[in-house]
Amino acid sequence: MLMPPSRNKPRVSPVEELHPLSMGRLSSGDWEKMDPLDRRALQIESAFYREAEARGHHAEPGSLHVDGHAFTLEIYEAGRAVRERLTRKDPGYRKDAVQWRQAWEPSGLLTLIIQMEGWGGKRRWTDRPGKLLETQASRLILHFERLAREKASHDARYEAYQREAEIARRQTAHRVFKEQERKRRPVVVRTLAAQWEEAARLRAFLDVLERCFDPPTPAMKAWLTAARDDIDKLDPVSPSRLHALEFHADAVAPAPEDDGPRHPDEAYWFDEGAMDELVDEMFGDVRLCIGGRLTS
Repeated sequence: MLMPPSRNKPRVSPVEELHPLSMGRLSSGDWEKMDPLDRRALQIESAFYREAEARGHHAEPGSLHVDGHAFTLEIYEAGRAVRERLTRKDPGYRKDAVQWRQAWEPSGLLTLIIQMEGWGGKRRWTDRPGKLLETQASRLILHFERLAREKASHDARYEAYQREAEIARRQTAHRVFKEQERKRRPVVVRTLAAQWEEAARLRAFLDVLERCFDPPTPAMKAWLTAARDDIDKLDPVSPSRLHALEFHADAVAPAPEDDGPRHPDEAYWFDEGAMDELVDEMFGDVRLCIGGRLTS
């Protein structure tokens, strides 16, 4: 006589139904010795591992990786607040008044705590009558997916803000550089004029010196050529210095964005000289060097 299919199906031990990650935490014989709540905690953990993997996510011991975001899992027995009457042995006891204190006792209920890496605080779910944690794995995995999407959206907005803020910081640094150079311009012009006069005077001197050696020896010609090269480095109207001046003029030319709205974080960028450092980093090579001398 054939037995009904349900009678033919071999009985599976609860421990055999655990997810391999949970099985790895057990030694031979541990299951039978465990407290019933500890057994349930492993079964709940297994349910979450299996549900996450069924939806294409990755499980590791004590954590789930949902859409690239890590969730840590912790399951423990929730406490329950109770009132206890103070006795003669308790500090603060008074004979003329009834006094109570709050104490905690085991509740027999399990609480699941999940924490998403880098996003929000801890979130808790506790057993309820007719709504045990092991029956909520599917619903909570969907909740984790929603949290992962929220964090991804937040990260994208934050990265976009960072990119916009960096562009604004560099625009502010450019504006600050222009303001610095405008204040510096009168001194620059006077210095360049003085260098131009000195270069002209020195060239005139070298012309006179060359005529003193008529004809100059090859060594003297080489010396005079090197001296004139040194004067070119000093002269603000030499080709190389004029090119630098033109490049500088382009960098300090007014632009529409100079009068645009200021970034709300601009005040913070000036704290502790951070903006000055950025200006030096970006425009140190553009700022005109007016301290040139023929000799030290």
